[in-house]
Amino acid sequence: MYKEYQYMRVTYLLGIYLAFSYIFGLAGLSPTVELIHDLLTLTVCITAYMWLKKNIILFGLAFFFLSFNFELLYSPLIPNSATWNFEAAKFFLGLETVATLLVVAGLADSYFEDKYLDYKSNFKLTPLVATVTAGTVVLQVIIRTFG
Repeated sequence: MYKEYQYMRVTYLLGIYLAFSYIFGLAGLSPTVELIHDLLTLTVCITAYMWLKKNIILFGLAFFFLSFNFELLYSPLIPNSATWNFEAAKFFLGLETVATLLVVAGLADSYFEDKYLDYKSNFKLTPLVATVTAGTVVLQVIIRTFG
């Protein structure tokens, strides 16, 4: 039970930081800051899942994982990246919107005492983070090599 409180605190602190950084315009300062904010968003999703163990948050994490990898394809920090266009922005915005809605639905359901979305799973932190990290590396290598 103590670990859930740690995950809750990390989720709250990072969520507050991300909210203020987007409100005050700190997220768009440079490509490096945007990459850090995307990594922090993935971290918030992982800690929210580890805190509440809800499947809907896990699906939101999967959509954030896809949007993070999609954004890496257009990152100016990585050589040979594609150029950002309107179609890519629409697709990215759709992924981010679905992911945000899924995570917020899981958090809201937890607030309302798990009335509707009480489907839970029990993944451990290390395999979850290893899957996200290895998946990002493999996906980026495959897309950049063969795409």
